[in-house]
Amino acid sequence: MSSTEILRNKGRLAEARDKAANLKLKIEGLVKAMRENLDEFAKLEELPLELVVEQALQAAELQIELKETLGTIAALKRALGR
Repeated sequence: MSSTEILRNKGRLAEARDKAANLKLKIEGLVKAMRENLDEFAKLEELPLELVVEQALQAAELQIELKETLGTIAALKRALGR
């Protein structure tokens, strides 16, 4: 691998790590929001279940993207011999 390829892959690795960190933050925020919305002491008819479902779907989509990004990170590490 040429030095140009190594630098390019190091840049891609840094970008992928940043993306993964950002995705994790978003997922953590959604999980926290879902927990807060699912108040165990609230009446069932008062729970914002539509909102929780929407948040869960968003979290699931982000999780799929996170798994793909973590796969990219692993591939880049292998390519760089790390």
